[in-house]
Amino acid sequence: MNFGSFGDIIFKPLFQPSQISQHQQYIYATHKRLLQYPVIEFTAQGLNQKDMTIQLHQDWCNIENTIAYLTKYAQQGALFPLVIGNTFEGFFHITSFKKTKQIRKPDGLLTSCELTLSLIEGKNGVAS
Repeated sequence: MNFGSFGDIIFKPLFQPSQISQHQQYIYATHKRLLQYPVIEFTAQGLNQKDMTIQLHQDWCNIENTIAYLTKYAQQGALFPLVIGNTFEGFFHITSFKKTKQIRKPDGLLTSCELTLSLIEGKNGVAS
């Protein structure tokens, strides 16, 4: 049973986003008027932004390969489809990620970590 996906990364039970937050901006232009209060005008909706936290564990994936995969495609500006549950959320670029709560074996092998991805929407599957 899948809980969604981000590119080639498939979310499954125990390996799914533990937190997703969304930030939506709306763009306004300010017009100055002579001896009057400025007027604002709605011009457009900004790009959708999401932060998504996933748990990586050695029993579910190769952690270093997963991080290398995400790093490679973030550096290339790749665009990935994001699906949560059965809902297609859109196409997104990775703008940054943060690795926290790292647990390592005595030999230094990373056994689990929490990864927070910051994503920004690419409209209609086209790189922004």
